[in-house]
Amino acid sequence: MLKSDIKFWIEKTITKNRKDRKVGDRALGKALWSPQKGSDGRNTYKNMLLVKEGDLVIHLVDNSDIVGVSIVENEAQ
Repeated sequence: MLKSDIKFWIEKTITKNRKDRKVGDRALGKALWSPQKGSDGRNTYKNMLLVKEGDLVIHLVDNSDIVGVSIVENEAQ
């Protein structure tokens, strides 16, 4: 992959009172996940499908801290 092909993404996630975001297969830094549609039925999360292998994800947690960066290993399932 050429460097110019790499995209940078910001994952905004809430971990407070969310054990599933702290441990397990879908914990912060292990997986990006989102609803398939917004509460209004719109395709609000369509950009999640644009994240590709090799892209960088910056992790913004609880609307206050950037806690790390991850490299995407696999595309959306």
